[in-house]
Amino acid sequence: MLVDAVATRLRAEAVLTARLATHGAAPAVFAERMPGDADLPLVIVDPPLVDVANDTKTFAGRTVTLNVRIFSAPENTVEVDEIAELVRAALHRRPLDQGPWKGWLAAAGGPVPTPTDRNLVGRRVAVSLGCFA
Repeated sequence: MLVDAVATRLRAEAVLTARLATHGAAPAVFAERMPGDADLPLVIVDPPLVDVANDTKTFAGRTVTLNVRIFSAPENTVEVDEIAELVRAALHRRPLDQGPWKGWLAAAGGPVPTPTDRNLVGRRVAVSLGCFA
């Protein structure tokens, strides 16, 4: 699954994971859902918002768009901004192989604020992944 591949990529980034809490023995990077007992700061890779065919005359292609959300305590706005930039750098213009579709190339936009309640501060990085088979 593409969400898991993105989460795995983020977990492999040592500079990023050094800034995150841990859950169990792993960095606090979650695919689709976070556990209720997760500590801050953390990263959540959301399921795709858009998954469309991007075929040409000679190739089958896909474009998938998903969000990566970053959360921290409300007093840590600088921290969440810095972590969000690390997330963007880990994905932007970096290839990602997943499943039968090879050569995914990500374009990461943002970070921008994401809605939260008063107990969190959040940022969102929008990631568009495109590939041809």
